[in-house]
Amino acid sequence: MFDVNQLDDGGTPPQTIPITSNKNPYYSFFRSESNPFIAEFITSQNALDQYGIPNLPFISGGTQVFEKYENLAILETAATVSRLDLYYETSTSGLISILNAAISSGGTGGGSADRIVDFNYNHNEGMAPGTDISGTFYFENFGGAKLTGATATLNYVRDDTGSGVDLSSQFYLDDTLGNGDFILRTASTANGSSADAYFYYGSNPLNRQYTFEFDVTAGGSTVTLPISGNLSNVDPIINNSNTNPIEVGTGESVIISALDGYNGSNTSNPDTTTYTQELSWSINQSSVVGEGIFSISQDGTQVLNSNASAAGTSLFELNLQDAGGASATPKTFIVYFGQPQVPTDFISSRNFNDGDGGAIWFTDNVTGLSTNPPDFGSSIGSVFLNGFQAPSYLDNILTNYVCGPSATFAATFANQTTATGLTQGTFYVIVQGTNTFKPQLGILSDLDVSFAIQYRASASDPNGWSYLADLNGNTISGTNVGGQWRYDNFKEGLYTNGGNIISSSVFANWPDPFVFGRATKVFAFNTVGEYRIVYGNLSSSFGEFNAGVACNQAGQQNLKANGKLETGDFYYPSFQWSGDNDGVYEYRVNTSSTSCGSNFGSGTAYYAAEPFAKYVTQLYTNTSLLTPANVNGTARFRRMDQRGSSAVSNPEQTKDGAYTATFSSGNRTSDSTPCTF
Repeated sequence: MFDVNQLDDGGTPPQTIPITSNKNPYYSFFRSESNPFIAEFITSQNALDQYGIPNLPFISGGTQVFEKYENLAILETAATVSRLDLYYETSTSGLISILNAAISSGGTGGGSADRIVDFNYNHNEGMAPGTDISGTFYFENFGGAKLTGATATLNYVRDDTGSGVDLSSQFYLDDTLGNGDFILRTASTANGSSADAYFYYGSNPLNRQYTFEFDVTAGGSTVTLPISGNLSNVDPIINNSNTNPIEVGTGESVIISALDGYNGSNTSNPDTTTYTQELSWSINQSSVVGEGIFSISQDGTQVLNSNASAAGTSLFELNLQDAGGASATPKTFIVYFGQPQVPTDFISSRNFNDGDGGAIWFTDNVTGLSTNPPDFGSSIGSVFLNGFQAPSYLDNILTNYVCGPSATFAATFANQTTATGLTQGTFYVIVQGTNTFKPQLGILSDLDVSFAIQYRASASDPNGWSYLADLNGNTISGTNVGGQWRYDNFKEGLYTNGGNIISSSVFANWPDPFVFGRATKVFAFNTVGEYRIVYGNLSSSFGEFNAGVACNQAGQQNLKANGKLETGDFYYPSFQWSGDNDGVYEYRVNTSSTSCGSNFGSGTAYYAAEPFAKYVTQLYTNTSLLTPANVNGTARFRRMDQRGSSAVSNPEQTKDGAYTATFSSGNRTSDSTPCTF
C-alpha cells in the first residue's frame, strides 16, 4: 500500500502531482488507480511483453517523466514486520530443499548419486597388491535408493601433505561385481594396473591420510563424491633367530653382526629398502644378565659387547620400533662367551698299529724342531723314537719306515708339520692304546704307549722344547703322563692313575671278548705358543715291536695292537665328544655317596661348558649356564653322553666314568681325581 499523493511539484506553494500524471512514479503501474492486479505473470521473448522495466528515481520538482507499463510490475520495498503470530495448517512436512532435491533426482528409482554407502576403509601397510581395502560398497540417490545402474571411476586420490599429487595409480576400482557394487583395491598388475602398489606407514601422518574422489554417473548426470581413510600401521618384526645360544669368544665385541628386521610394509616388494627403513633397535638394559655389556652400534646394524673380559653366559632382550611408533615382540638372546676357536690345524686324528709311531709339530717355523727329543721317562726311551725326524719345511708329512721299505714288518713313523702354533683358544689331546689280544690262561698281554707333549713359546725360546701345565695346573711329564688299565673278571678300566706310559693289560679271564682293552688319557692346554706331540712306537708283549724290533726276523704287524692320537678344539669338540652340539653338557653329581667304591646311582643333573669331566670348572642348574649349582664339599660326578641320556661319556675309562673333587657353589676348587677300579 502506498500513498500516491505524497509527491509534489516543488512549486510555491507546492502542488500535489496526481497519479494520472506521467510525472508521478506510480503512474507506471497499469490501472494502479482503479483496477490493480492481484497477480499476473507473463513470459515472452519479446521485451515489450516481459514484466518489469527499470525505473528512474524521482527528482524533486517533478521534472522526470515515467513510462507506463501495462503488465505486472514489481516494486521492491522494505519488509513490513507484522506484530501478529501467523500460523497455518498443511498436510505436508519437511524442508522445501528436500522436496526440490527429490524432484530433481527423479523420485526413488534413479537420479544422480548423492552418497557412498558401506565403504569401510581397512588398509594397512602390510597388504599385498590387489587386496580389497574397502569391502563391497555402492551409491545411493538423495532418496536413499541404491543406484544399481550407476557407473563410477576413481577420479583422484590425494594425501594430506598438500602436494596435490594424484595417487590414484596406487589404487584400483573393481567394478566387475555388477548390480551397482564396487570394491576398492590396491593396484596390482594382475588387475590391469600399470604397476603393483606397496605402502609404507612411516613417521609423517599426512602421508597416510587419503581422500578418494569417485566420479559417479547415474540418472543422466555425473557427480563427484569424496570419502577419506587412513592407512594403518603393522607391528615390526625381529628376524634374528634366538632359537640357539650365540657362541662367541671371551670378551667378543660383535655379538650380532647384522640386525635383521622388517617395519611392517609388505615384504614381497622388490624394493627391499621399503620394508627395512626407519627401524630403531634397542637393548632393554634391565634384562641384561651376566658379564656382557650390550648396546646397539652407532649405525644401528649390530649388537655389541663392550666388556673385553666377559665370560660365561649372558642374556639380553632385543627390542625394535618402527617410525610410526609400533613395537615388535621383544626377543631374548642367550650369549655364551666361550673361548675363541683354535686354528683348524689343531683338529686331527691319526691311527697306529703294531710298531707305528708319529710326531706332529704345531709351529710356524722349522728351526730347532728336533732339539731336546723326549725320553718318555726311561733310559731306553730312544727305542720308541724309531723313525722320528723333523721335516725340513712347514705343512709337510715325512714318513719313515721302521725297518725299511722292503721289510716284512711294515711299521712307519709319520712326522708332520703344520703352519701355525696355538694363537688362541684351548685344545685337547687324546692319547689311546687298544689291546685286543686275549692271552692264554695264566698269562696276560700288555700294550704300552710312550708319548710326550712338549711346548716352546716360539722358535727363539731359549728354553727350547719343554713340558708345561694343563688346564688343571698339572705339568704333563713324569708320573702325570700315564696310567695302567686292567681288564679281567674283576676290573675293566683305569686301575692305577700315574706313570710314564699308558699301559693296557688284558688277562685270560677277561669275560667279554667284545669290549676292547682300551687305555686313554685326556689333556687340555690353552697357552699360546708352539707344541710338539710325540706318539712313540706302539709296543706290546704280543706284537712284533716289543721295546724294539728285530727287523731281520720280524713278521707282519700284529693288528691286535692299535693306537690313536686325536687333537681338537676343547670348547667346540668334534668326534664323539660333542654331546648335543651346543656347548652345554649334562653332568650327574652324587654328593651323598662320594666313595668311588659305592654304586654311583642316578645322581642329580647339572650342566657345564666343559666336555671332559676331568676339566669341569663350574656346574649350573640349567642349560642356560646362568645359575650356579648348590654343590658344596666333596662330590662324585660324571658327564653324560647327551642330555637326558643314560650313556656316560668316559674317554679315560674310569670307574663309572666318575671323578671326585671338592666344590663351592658348584665351582670346582680342587684337582679332579679319577675313580679307579
